[in-house]
Amino acid sequence: MLRVILVDHMELRAELLRRALTEQGHEVIAVLTSSLDILERLDLLAPDVVLADMQSPDRDTIEDVRFLMHRRPCPVVMYAGASDRESIARAIDAGVSAYVTEDIDPNDLQRVLDEASLRFDQFRTMRDELREAQMALKSRKLVDKAKSLLVSHQGLTEQDAHRALQQMAMNQRISISQAADNIIAMLKALPEASSRRRSG
Repeated sequence: MLRVILVDHMELRAELLRRALTEQGHEVIAVLTSSLDILERLDLLAPDVVLADMQSPDRDTIEDVRFLMHRRPCPVVMYAGASDRESIARAIDAGVSAYVTEDIDPNDLQRVLDEASLRFDQFRTMRDELREAQMALKSRKLVDKAKSLLVSHQGLTEQDAHRALQQMAMNQRISISQAADNIIAMLKALPEASSRRRSG
C-alpha cells in the first residue's frame, strides 16, 4: 500500500483517480488542487508517491516538483502535460519519475505507479553510488596529500607514512581520511609557527 498525494485542479478527474487508487489498496492521504499545497504540508503528509496534474493553472508545477525532490524525495508521476520534448526534459530534470502525456487511465494506475517507483529506486541507487564514489575519491586525495606531507616534513617513506596514518586513525577512533585531514592541518601550520619563532 502506498500513501498517495493527488494534485489535480479538475474535481471529477481527481475523484475518479482517488476511487481507483483506493480500490487498488492505496491510501490517498490528500487530494489537492494546487502543487503549492504540497510544499506547505509536505512534512506533515509524508507521501510515498505524488500524482500531479501538469496543467495546474496557478504556477509552474515543475518548479514545485523540483523543490519537493530537494526537500523530501519520492516518486512523482505527472500527467496530462504537454508532449513536447522541452516540457518532458524539464520534468525529468526536476526529478519526475513518470511522465504521462495524456489523461491518465484509472485502470492503468498500478502499472504507472510501479514504473515510477522502480525508476525512483534506480535513480536513488545511482545517486548514492555516485556520492560514495565522490567521497572515496575525496578520501583518497586527502590520504595521498597527508602521506606526501609526512614524507617531506618527517622524512618518512610512503609506506611508513601510510602506517602512521592508520595508527593515528586507530588510536583516535576516527576514519583514515579524518586522520589525514588532521595531519594536513597540523603540518601546514608548522612553517607558519617556525616563521613566527624566527621573527620573534
